[in-house]
Amino acid sequence: MILRKATKEDALAILDIIVQAQSYFKQNNIDQWQNGYPNMDSILNDIMHEYCYVICDNDKVVATAAIIDDVDPNYNIIVDGNWLSQHPYVCVHRVA
Repeated sequence: MILRKATKEDALAILDIIVQAQSYFKQNNIDQWQNGYPNMDSILNDIMHEYCYVICDNDKVVATAAIIDDVDPNYNIIVDGNWLSQHPYVCVHRVA
């Protein structure tokens, strides 16, 4: 298996994995990802920003994640807490 940055050619395989995860969540009464997100637009955005990674087994995409080693706007405001340090951080999102 290898971990590599995703390309636009991986987008359909990534979407298929995301749809499988959405179905799993729904079957297990988990409300995450039940509002149409992540979708192809978010996948392509992650690829464009070079955040999207895939794990391949014999050239088949079997897993995906967005690994953000930049300022993540989701964490610009932290309520009732703070970062333990001001050093750069890495966020992992959309793991499937």
